[in-house]
Amino acid sequence: MHKTIRNVDVYYEKYGEGIPIIMIHGFAPDSQLMIGCMEPVFDKESRFSRIYLDLPGMGKTENYDSIQNADHVLSLLLEFIEAVIPFEQFVLAGESYGGYLARGIAAKIPDRVLGVLLICPVIYPEKEKRTLPEQKVMYQDEAFVQSLSKEDQAYFSKSGVILTAKNWNRFLAEVMAGMINADGEFLDRLSANYALSFDPDEKALFDVPALFFFGRQDDHVGYADGLTLLEKYPHASFAILDFAGHNLQIEQSKIFATMVEDFLFRVKPE
Repeated sequence: MHKTIRNVDVYYEKYGEGIPIIMIHGFAPDSQLMIGCMEPVFDKESRFSRIYLDLPGMGKTENYDSIQNADHVLSLLLEFIEAVIPFEQFVLAGESYGGYLARGIAAKIPDRVLGVLLICPVIYPEKEKRTLPEQKVMYQDEAFVQSLSKEDQAYFSKSGVILTAKNWNRFLAEVMAGMINADGEFLDRLSANYALSFDPDEKALFDVPALFFFGRQDDHVGYADGLTLLEKYPHASFAILDFAGHNLQIEQSKIFATMVEDFLFRVKPE
């Protein structure tokens, strides 16, 4: 379904009833990324409703030409939240760039945030400031990798850490499908204005449950920079997972699900 915010038709899907969780995907994929990793965690008796949206230029969100920079995206998200869950408290979940935007939302309306879940979040929007490990393949199914085209082999080995058929299929369905259909020209313009005009972490102090995931081999955003937020989230669990890159939610799905379940158990409405 769509919700029109300042002429932007924001596409979103809602699952279940209860405490709202706003799910924000990263830069270039779409909401299928978050649906793919989060929905398996919930059952019919879940006390949470899950709201998955498509950011401008990605997925099925339409009429977004007015969006020029990260501040515009953040304003759109804040107005979207007010439109779909007015005055309600909620949980934030964000992956990569979505994790950066989620912290922007939390900085603007902290009293409404019941918890924060961040998956391989962007800490520094400026790439030159990031402390990045070497990305390298930790395990691969040789027979499967050889069955791929040379182009797919190169792409998978560059983006993945555990190269198996299961991970490849999830990567195609949850990540690549959105990236292929993204508005590349729009994203090129947005990437030039990727950073918010303020530091969302400068005054942050969130006394709510939180969970941070980082991949030990994530050469996109790294893991070391995220530890600078440790004292700003006194009730956060920080997980740096080995054998995990920027697609941590796929490569370490069992650990991911267990830790998300623990996080959700700790979230209590005020």
